[in-house]
Amino acid sequence: ESFPFAADHALMVASRVASALEYLHGKKDDSGTKLFHGMLNPSRIVVSYDGEVKLKGLGLWAALRDSDLLEAAERAYTGPEQAAGNAGDPRSDVYALGLILLHALTGRAPDGRDPRAALAEARVVNVSGEASPVPKLLAATRGRALAEDPAARYASMADMRKAIDTLLFSGD
Repeated sequence: ESFPFAADHALMVASRVASALEYLHGKKDDSGTKLFHGMLNPSRIVVSYDGEVKLKGLGLWAALRDSDLLEAAERAYTGPEQAAGNAGDPRSDVYALGLILLHALTGRAPDGRDPRAALAEARVVNVSGEASPVPKLLAATRGRALAEDPAARYASMADMRKAIDTLLFSGD
C-alpha cells in the first residue's frame, strides 16, 4: 500500500529472500548453467503471518523473457542486462533484490529512473513516522547491489546476504 517497511523488517525479509536465492543459485540445470530466478519482484515474495518467506515464479523467466506476456511492473525489477535482451544470471537477482529493498524501505516502486540516483534521494521512515536519510552502510549495500554492470555487484547472493545480515544484526 505504498507505505514503507520498518528497516529491520525490510532487512529480515531481504535476508530470507537472499537465503532462498542463495540455495537456488547453488543449483545447475541439465546443461550445467547456474539457476537463477530472473523475475524477482515484490509480487513474487510471500511472507506468512509467522514470518516465513517464500518465493514463487521460479522458472518463468526462461519461458516468458522473449514474450509480450510480462507486464511493465514485472519487468521494472529486472537487471539492466535483462532489459537489454540478455538472459541474465544470478547477479540479475542481486540487482532485483536491491531494488526490492529500496522499494520496501522507501515505499516507492522503481519509476524508470536510475535507481542509484533514487537512492541518493531516498528517505527511511522510522517507527515514529519520521523520515531520515538512508544510513551510509545501508546505502552502500544497496548501491553495490544496484550497480549497472553485473561485475560491479555482489559476486554472489551469499555475499549480499552476508552484507544484509551484518546490517540487520549490527544493532545500529
